[in-house]
Amino acid sequence: LRGTFAATSAVDAAYDADMVLRRRLAALGLYECQTIKLISETQLPDILPLRPLQDGDLIRVKSPLSEDHAIMRPSIVPGLVASAERNARQQVKSLRLFEMGRVFRNAGGGKAKDQESDNLALLISGSTNPSSWAAKDRATDIYDAKGVLSALLPGHTISLKPKDRENVALGAEIKAGDQTVGFFARLLPSRERSLDFNSPVFVAELDLGKLRKLISRTFQVEELPQFP
Repeated sequence: LRGTFAATSAVDAAYDADMVLRRRLAALGLYECQTIKLISETQLPDILPLRPLQDGDLIRVKSPLSEDHAIMRPSIVPGLVASAERNARQQVKSLRLFEMGRVFRNAGGGKAKDQESDNLALLISGSTNPSSWAAKDRATDIYDAKGVLSALLPGHTISLKPKDRENVALGAEIKAGDQTVGFFARLLPSRERSLDFNSPVFVAELDLGKLRKLISRTFQVEELPQFP
């Protein structure tokens, strides 16, 4: 009897690309988070949407269980910032976090149907390596953060194009060649102090759909050997 197999689907391709990204981030020392998809009104200043929000873009829960779970997240960054704050309160301030997940928003200021998309968010802060007799402690800087972004897509030129955005000290579009794939920022120093950090906190949010396509183009497939 001849065996049958299921053809590769878009879901399989997306899963494979996501696993490639997870392995690369884990190899760089980042830890994966899973945060709740609901945020509070007080977390709105931490959002880092790929496109600026308009009035009516937020999706609010009609009957939230609590004030902390009142809004469907339009960005993953608020959840990572909350995780960083909890770690900082426990004196863990050298952080490398990432999360893949779904974000939600109304399109066109609430005039169109709800939209869902998959994003990848990063948060990097603290020392680059533990102090020892052979190495001095050094705080993470923008070049370390850009290095992580570049390692996500080897073979593509990653650049940061400065762009102003509210509630951040430094903002830039993340470019892979000529294509915009996400947004990068440093939190305001006042926000960093409120989180109990004494070093810069860098965050980024990227369009996972675009990353999957760029990764799939770099896969190299070879013919099976004729004589194994």
